[in-house]
Formats: sequence, structure tokens, C-alpha cells
Amino acid sequence: MADPLSIASGVAGLLSLATTIIASGMEYTSNVKNCSADVKQIILEASILTAVLGQLSVLATRCIVPPDTIIDPIRDKNLICLRQVITDSAIQDSENLLRDVEKIVGKYEKGSSKSSGIGSRIQTSLNALAWESKGKDIGNILQRLREMRNNFAVAAIADSK
Repeated sequence: MADPLSIASGVAGLLSLATTIIASGMEYTSNVKNCSADVKQIILEASILTAVLGQLSVLATRCIVPPDTIIDPIRDKNLICLRQVITDSAIQDSENLLRDVEKIVGKYEKGSSKSSGIGSRIQTSLNALAWESKGKDIGNILQRLREMRNNFAVAAIADSK
């Protein structure tokens, strides 16, 4: 089981990746007219995930105290929940998924700059078509993002009780 510091650092890394995905996705959607609804959905899922990860970060940070300090049953209950949900493998699987999403979003975002040349417009159109052709992959990624968010939300809810 991971200690609170490892959990906090893992969550911080995931938070950083999710934020990068949001920024790249926003750049893409601002440059591509009528971009795919899947692109917008990925950005939405990454945004929701960022909110959940932010809550987990606060929760994990609260649990980082020397064990010989005052006994706090709420902190201890939260730590048990964190350790059950946020395992090393969960962090690694989540990082792998977010890296896949980052590659997809970054790949299409790079070719969608707002320069006015014909080549740029062609590249933007090709990128939009590429998103459309990845429909099944994107659907799978969206499902996995939702599952990840829901799993992490379980641990975040422990803080509110």
C-alpha cells in the first residue's frame, strides 16, 4: 500500500497531465471549426477528472502527518480509503491512459495553428478528418477516462463524510 506522500505525488503528476490535455484540447478546438464532439467530450472529461484529482490532492496532503501525532479517526479513515482506491497500479494505469490521450490531442493540436496559408487550412482539415476516423478509439478512451474519474471520485467522497 502506498504512503500518503506517494499518493499525493502520484495524484499531482496525474493532475499535471490532465491540465496539459485540457490546454492542448482547448487550443485545438479554438483552431478547428466544427471540431468533433469527441474532442469536446475528451476536454470535458479531462476537466472533470482535474476537479476530482484536485480534491484527492487536498485529501492526500491532509493525510501527510507523522504517525505519532494526535490520533485522528477521520484522517485515518480517509487514508484507508485512499490506499484502497489509489494504488500504485491505479496511478500507473491512469498515467498510461492520460499519456495516450495527450499523444492523440497533441498530435492533432500541433497541426491546427491559426496561420492563414492554404497548407495550414489543409492540415487543419486533415486533422479534423483524423479525429473522425479515430471514433472507436476515442469512444474507448472516453469510457476509460470516465471509469478512472469514477474510481478516483470514490476516494474523494470519503473526505466529505
